[in-house]
Amino acid sequence: MGLSVISLIVTVVGAILGAFGILFGLYTYVKSKKYPGQITFVKEDCISLVDSIIRNLPNLNITYNEKSISDRVVLLKGYLVNTGKIDIKREMINNPIILSLPEGYRWLEVKQVSSSSGIVADIHILSDNDRNIEFKFELLKREEFIQFEALAEVPDINEENKDKTEKPPSTILEKAIAFDSRISDTGKIERLDLELGYYKRRKRLMRIPIYGAIIVAFLSAIFLIFVYIYATPCEIQYEFSDGNGRIITTRISPQKDGTIKVKGVNNDYSKMFTPKDFFSRNDMQPRIVTDKRIVIPVILMWPITLFYIFAFLLLPRKQRKISKILNR
Repeated sequence: MGLSVISLIVTVVGAILGAFGILFGLYTYVKSKKYPGQITFVKEDCISLVDSIIRNLPNLNITYNEKSISDRVVLLKGYLVNTGKIDIKREMINNPIILSLPEGYRWLEVKQVSSSSGIVADIHILSDNDRNIEFKFELLKREEFIQFEALAEVPDINEENKDKTEKPPSTILEKAIAFDSRISDTGKIERLDLELGYYKRRKRLMRIPIYGAIIVAFLSAIFLIFVYIYATPCEIQYEFSDGNGRIITTRISPQKDGTIKVKGVNNDYSKMFTPKDFFSRNDMQPRIVTDKRIVIPVILMWPITLFYIFAFLLLPRKQRKISKILNR
């Protein structure tokens, strides 16, 4: 494989990565302009009480409403955090925040654990639908939060699981919960796992492009060093008069039909010759020059690749911001 082919591959890969980075940056910018308000659900923990506590201590019994709890009861701990650029006021809320579960699930109890100073919140299970928890508040300023805990009972879906993989109740609940709301100038409620430190729905998308961009940047640097030190290609260029008293520099390319294409270097000269006619010219002067075209695409690729890396490294910024708000 020639150096020009390697250069082309590196350039194409870098351009693709760079394009994704630019598109992601534009998407983030447009989204922030469209929805300045943003509420984030931060999952602190999700515990299957029987699996996590009672199963390891057979003599321990946990009751709820004076009855022993089933192995399908799960404790969800989390926060609602205003991570947007504006305060969320009561008049902005058309429909309050609802934390819902599918058919077959139910909430048993919910309570507010703590909140930012001055927040008056009402968190309760709807009386006519025990699958929904409603969150009401008068004002949620920027970087303020509401911490809550909720107890849920989940069905046993392992019997319906086609791949027969046993799923703990906590995992079942995490996948089942959904948020719904209608608040002016505010996007959909995002989800963040405080333990993992990155968006769950983006964790696979984040790792591969970041590593890919870093690898491509590293390989292009090695390639540049190798080219400059050991393998900078050379070519033979030809100088001759174009018939108008001007000396031009050209390079040649053999064609499949047995002719030679002669194209000017930094000029618009272009003409076809037979090998005999071209090399029999008396005014032609060959010279050996270094071909720098091979490194130009790699050099141009670097700013794009670095932009892409920085764009994706900014993703965990919200996690760090939330950790600061919650003093974690």
